[in-house]
Parts: sequence; C-alpha cells; structure tokens
Amino acid sequence: MQEYVLGIRMKESKPWKYVNHLLIPLNKGNIHWVVGHVDLKERRMTVYDSDKAGNRYKGQIYFQKLCIMLPYLLRSASFYEQRPDLVDSVDEFTCELAQNTPQQRSSGCSTAALMAFLFLSAAFAAALLMGLSAIRCIGDS
Repeated sequence: MQEYVLGIRMKESKPWKYVNHLLIPLNKGNIHWVVGHVDLKERRMTVYDSDKAGNRYKGQIYFQKLCIMLPYLLRSASFYEQRPDLVDSVDEFTCELAQNTPQQRSSGCSTAALMAFLFLSAAFAAALLMGLSAIRCIGDS
C-alpha cells in the first residue's frame, strides 16, 4: 500500500505528496464497484455509490474501515513529513456517502463507477484550469 502513496506502484501515478484529492475505485465485497473521493486536506472520504437498492448505512460502515486505516498508511509512508501543511494525526478520516448520486437502473455498477470516475476527474481538471483550489462535487454534503 505504501507504494501507491509513494507513486511507485502504478504507471503514470504521482506520489500523493503532490496532490490534495484522490479518486479511488473501491470494490465492496467482490460484487459492487463505487468511487471514493479522498480529500487529503479536509481528511474526508466521500463515496459515490450508484446502487439505489443497496443499504446506504451499511455502505458507509463498510468504507469507514478505510477511513480508519488511511492515517496510519500515510504515516507509515512518511507522507506527513513530506506535507508539513497537513496535520499529522492518526485520527480517522470522515467517511460519508454522497447524496444525490445518479443511480444505476440495472446491474451495471462497474459502468456507473467508471462514469462517476470520469466525471469527477474532469471536474477536478476543470477546477485546476480555472485556478480553483477546491471544488465541491455533486453529491458532496
């Protein structure tokens, strides 16, 4: 996991020390794909889940585990030493499910997750081009 933080694991990946936002594909129980938006400055992860039939409360509990683990992962990769502008704390990240996420009509969660990933990527790219330091995504509370 540290190799992802350091930007070693994936081709064309930047070390996390250079970014404030991460988009992460997440798999729930080997049956459902969602997109996680991690805001490193705000210490928050927003999960975009297209499954209207799923129990949203259980989904938040499921990904809360990642929000507990993230600060420990960042510390073990010496992330906070490279980002003195961020608070070095093992307090868990806030985990929330995005409201008003477009819902899939059939069993196409991987397609819905990919479309959400592409939309959020474009929104962040546009914000950077416009000189915005932060954006609020559709569904962020």
